[in-house]
Amino acid sequence: MLRLLISVALVLAGASASGGAAAKDPWPHRWTVSVYLCGGTGLGVEERCPEGAATPSQIDAATVAVASDPRITEARLVDPEEGAEGFEHTAEWSNAPDKTDWSSLLSAKDLPYSIEAEAVAEAVPEVLIEDFERIPAVTYVYVWPVMYWSGRADVRVQMCGPATEKDLSCAGRGAATGAELAAVADHLRALPGDPIVYEETPAHARWNYHTYLRRLGPRWKLPTDVYFGTKFWVDLDDTTGLTELLHRLITLPGVRKVGPN
Repeated sequence: MLRLLISVALVLAGASASGGAAAKDPWPHRWTVSVYLCGGTGLGVEERCPEGAATPSQIDAATVAVASDPRITEARLVDPEEGAEGFEHTAEWSNAPDKTDWSSLLSAKDLPYSIEAEAVAEAVPEVLIEDFERIPAVTYVYVWPVMYWSGRADVRVQMCGPATEKDLSCAGRGAATGAELAAVADHLRALPGDPIVYEETPAHARWNYHTYLRRLGPRWKLPTDVYFGTKFWVDLDDTTGLTELLHRLITLPGVRKVGPN
C-alpha cells in the first residue's frame, strides 16, 4: 500500500506510557457511508424490496444520486463479488475458544450491490441516512466515523490487556508482559520489506475509542468499564501472504487477536 507517514510525535508517544499522540496527530474527521441496494438475503430485504433485486437502471441511478450529493467526497459501486471478497479480507483470528468468523458464512449470492462513499465532517449521519434511504431500490444506509488507523496500516495485532478485560482469548493470564511485547515488536520489525511498525499504547487506544463514540453523537453513552491493551499496527510494502502472516502472528505469546486493517 501507499506508505503513509505519521508524525514522529505519534511514533514516540505510542512507544511510551503517556499516549500523548492524540493532540499531535488528530482524528480524521470524515464519515464512511455504505448504501445497500435491493438484493441478497439481508434482513428486511423482502419488506423493502417487493419488486425484487435492484435493476441495472436503478443501480446506476442510485450511484449517481449518492455520488452527486454535495456532502459526498467520493463514491463507488461495489458488486456482490467484491463485497464477498471484502468480508474475507476483514476476517480476524482470535485466541478465544468460541470465536466465530462470520465472514466464512457469506458468499456473493448473499450480498446485494452497494455504494461505498465518504462524506465530509460537517455531514449529519441521521440526515444522510434519511436522505439516502429515500432513493429507489435502497434498503439500508449505514454511516460511521472514519477510524483513526484507516489507510495507515495493513495489519493489526492486539495484545492481551488487563486481567479485568472480558475476553476469553486472554482469560486467566492478564496483560502481555514487557518481554512478550518486545518479542512481538521484534518479530514484526523483522518481516521482509522493511515494514513500519507503530506501537499504540493503551492510553492512545482509549482516546481512539472515545473519539469514535463521540463522533457518533450524544446518544452514545461512554462506558467506563472498558479496558485496553497495547496494539501494534504494521504498514507493509507487500501484502502478499497476508493470511499466512496472520496465522503465524496469532500463535505468538501474549497476542489476543490479529487481523487485516
